[in-house]
Amino acid sequence: MEDLGPSEEYILSHHSVGGFLTHCGWSSIIEGITFGHPLVMLPFLYDQGITARVMEDNQVGIEVPRDEEDGAFTSDSVADSVRFVMLESEKGTKVRENARRMSLIFG
Repeated sequence: MEDLGPSEEYILSHHSVGGFLTHCGWSSIIEGITFGHPLVMLPFLYDQGITARVMEDNQVGIEVPRDEEDGAFTSDSVADSVRFVMLESEKGTKVRENARRMSLIFG
């Protein structure tokens, strides 16, 4: 088998990873919180929107807001969401702490 580089587990467990951008598939959500990463969520289909809202209600991530006219994600909304979970703010700190706590359950 061809070596495709470091495994997903290796990358997600690395100390320099500060968050997890996810489409909100259930497996991706579990992978992100297993390693205690706050979630930046871009739901696209089916149950992903519901999953994103549940995770946001539990304050382990933030759903990227969509443009109200066409439902698209904008580069600014993605950047703002990443900043929210990565930078020091009271709400961002709470999300990071909750994500770390969730890793104790799933990890």
